Parts: sequence; structure tokens; C-alpha cells
Amino acid sequence: MDVKSTLTIETPQNGSISVKNGTTEVTSGTQLSAGTSLVVTPTPASGYLFESLTVGGEAVELIDGSYTLTMPAANVTIAATFKENEKPAATLTLSKNGETEDITGHKQGDVVTLPSITSDCVKEFVGWSANPTCDVAPEYKAGDSYTLASTTQTLYAVYATVGTGGDATASVNMATYASANGWGSTS
Repeated sequence: MDVKSTLTIETPQNGSISVKNGTTEVTSGTQLSAGTSLVVTPTPASGYLFESLTVGGEAVELIDGSYTLTMPAANVTIAATFKENEKPAATLTLSKNGETEDITGHKQGDVVTLPSITSDCVKEFVGWSANPTCDVAPEYKAGDSYTLASTTQTLYAVYATVGTGGDATASVNMATYASANGWGSTS
């Protein structure tokens, strides 16, 4: 006598469950013969990780991302849970005038707004650079959005020397870059 049982697949949040009988997709509510071999594969949605799979209320272990279920002679329910993929903490270090300031409380992938620095009568702040050498053009200016791409990164303040009359003078590279981006007078 062929005993058929009902397979129930609970619809999970933040992911999906695929159940296959060979190459045929099996849907919730399908009646199957006892002994039928099924491959159950939970798949997390983007930004989530697989957490657990239960079959008949019992936790089961995945092998290579799937679980092989032999259909019992009783109804069975499959459920999966997924958890948010926690991004690691990220720190942006701003180096200015020989001092550093850590901007913390963010996660990798967050976007922060870069601050300005008060200029003085000797040098004018023109932006930020990932390059620690002195004579570089800034890659970012104050107010730009900056994505925290890794868990630690450092940006260095870039200054132009202020000449007489308050005009900024710098190397040709810096002066050209500053002038082209509206970052102060270069005469």
C-alpha cells in the first residue's frame, strides 16, 4: 500500500526554501510517497545569512548547503530561519596637523560626510587624501560623501600655503587642482 503524506514548506522571512525531487521542484501541500528522497536547500536573501533549518520541528544540519530528506509516512513541515548579515565596525581616521581623530560608530559600507578644518593665516585647508605625502592633490573635499569600504582607513588633510594678501600659493599641481575645483584663490 502506497502511503502518501503532505509536505508543508513554511515561507521564511529574508530567504527562500527550495525542495526538489530529482530535478522537479516540489511545492508546499504536495503529497508524496513515504521513502521519497528530497533535497532541501535554504537560500538567504541579499544581506542575510542562513541560520537554521527544521524538519518536523527538529533542527537538521546542512551538508554542502542542502539537506536530504527521506519523506516519512507522516505529514512533515520544513522551516528555515535567516539572520541579518552583520557588517563589521569601521573606523575612519582623519590625520590633520600632526593629530588624528577617529570617527567611529559606523559599519563597513556606511557613508559619512567629510568635515572641513579651520584654516589659519599660514595654510588653507583644501581637502582630504588617502595619500599621506605632503604635495598631493586632494581626492575629496569637505562635505563630500565617503563610503567606509574597509574596517579601517585613514584620510589626510591637504593644505595649500597662504601667501601675502591671504591668497593661497602651492605647487603647480596643487594650485591647478584647487583652482579647477573652486577651492580657494591660487594667484
